[in-house]
Amino acid sequence: MGKVHAYLRELGTRGEVDWAVLRPTWFQQNFAEHPGHVNAIRDESKLYSATSDGKIPWVSADDIAAVACQVLTAEEPPNTEYLVLGPELLSYGDIAEILSSVLGRRIVHVDLSSSELEKRHQAFGMPKDYSRMMSALDTSIKYGAENRTNDVVLMLTGNPPKRFREFAESVKAVWGSGKQL
Repeated sequence: MGKVHAYLRELGTRGEVDWAVLRPTWFQQNFAEHPGHVNAIRDESKLYSATSDGKIPWVSADDIAAVACQVLTAEEPPNTEYLVLGPELLSYGDIAEILSSVLGRRIVHVDLSSSELEKRHQAFGMPKDYSRMMSALDTSIKYGAENRTNDVVLMLTGNPPKRFREFAESVKAVWGSGKQL
């Protein structure tokens, strides 16, 4: 828990402030907006990670926004935190299979070591400390740190969260026709 989060909770406990914290997990949009992912999918038909078969509950930014709208406009302040997760646990290999189906060409997941991923990030201009942290997050995913789902999106919005296939279909033009393997 961050210092601001802890401070808000403390103030809320004393009745001095209304608050809510949204804690979303990994975004589906990373695949369509992060140059490392976009370029690798479009130009190489590959996805790189150090997650092995680790699973992630990829969440749509649209679902996060819908949850935020509900929380901000609620008659009663929630005074709590919400872990905002996607509806399915998917590994990078699963994502590659979905993208293969959506794009009509084979996309493969390349499982790197943590140090290989760190070097790859740095080759794309990511600062060394940040690349080390991002690679460490992949390692934590590999060992199950993100292996969880919940019903927060459905509970707060009344709508089921967007599945990754639906997201991929909606943005597939960003990955172009690419190279056939």
